[in-house]
Amino acid sequence: MTAARTRELRYGGRDDQMLTLYGEDAASDALVVAVHGGGWYAGDRSLMATTGQGLSARGLAVAAIAYRQRAADPVVDMLADIGDAVRWARSRGTARVVLLGDSAGAHAVALHTLRSLGTDDAPDLLVTLCGALSLEALRRPRGDDQGARFPGYVSTLTANGAHPERLERDDPLGLRRQLAAAPPPLFAATSAHDFFSVSTREYVDEALMRGDDVTLYYCGSAQTECTHSWQLDADLPATTRLFDVVAAWVGRTPRGASAAEEG
Repeated sequence: MTAARTRELRYGGRDDQMLTLYGEDAASDALVVAVHGGGWYAGDRSLMATTGQGLSARGLAVAAIAYRQRAADPVVDMLADIGDAVRWARSRGTARVVLLGDSAGAHAVALHTLRSLGTDDAPDLLVTLCGALSLEALRRPRGDDQGARFPGYVSTLTANGAHPERLERDDPLGLRRQLAAAPPPLFAATSAHDFFSVSTREYVDEALMRGDDVTLYYCGSAQTECTHSWQLDADLPATTRLFDVVAAWVGRTPRGASAAEEG
């Protein structure tokens, strides 16, 4: 695969609001705003390089953004930066903005989408890779051999347990239950081996019951075929298939297809 030309741009007023733009001359009317993962406090936009290169090779422009981390309330700052990135995409005359998030980034883009419904800050399409879409699911025990589910992630979101109310405020599934309006179409990718798979599936199941346009996609079956951005190997068939399916899904009429489960 030939590497796409990239460009470093600022998407907001702060010096740290930078993005890497892949495939700037792509023919698609959509621009993918990509938000990396890292447990809400680590990582950088280079984690989205394989995704940016893979999707741009399939005709999609991808803007992988940096965002604020390690703040007193990291989700609030993440959402503010995501909103600025969406507005930047709109300012370029983009016909359709696709928000794509990985891991903690998937949690953030889902939450931003639900909170921005009915405004220009809402994306037209949403893609999540291994997303923490139900914080309820993260708190449940996994079994006798694994104990409580991801206490480290829960601790990060609550500032070491000091602000437990954030789990309620920042749970996409809890917020979805409160909303009458349907969010934009969602493509949720996960793997049977991913530690957020139950969290993703629980959100998808409830979204389908509410009549949302949702596609659930299982990527591969081996640990090396998980869909976290830092695990994606461009040479693996599962990665190629994932990029093919995402690009085809973005290319469809946004609300023209029924929800489906692929594997």
